[in-house]
Amino acid sequence: MPDEPDLPPPPVTEATPRLLTHEEQVQRIIRWTLGLAAILVFAYGPVPAKAAVLALAAIALPWWFFRGFMDR
Repeated sequence: MPDEPDLPPPPVTEATPRLLTHEEQVQRIIRWTLGLAAILVFAYGPVPAKAAVLALAAIALPWWFFRGFMDR
């Protein structure tokens, strides 16, 4: 556009990936294991187990959302 001034491009910074600590790796493995187990129970388990998974998800998902996104 002719009305806009020519600005230099933003500087390029290379982000180095942060390595996870041992504790973070263990927490991630536990979360994935619990999540996959909940999916399998909900898909193939009896109705009371499905109800328990839904009840725990109704508590855990809002807590995760507010802790992870609203605390920033």
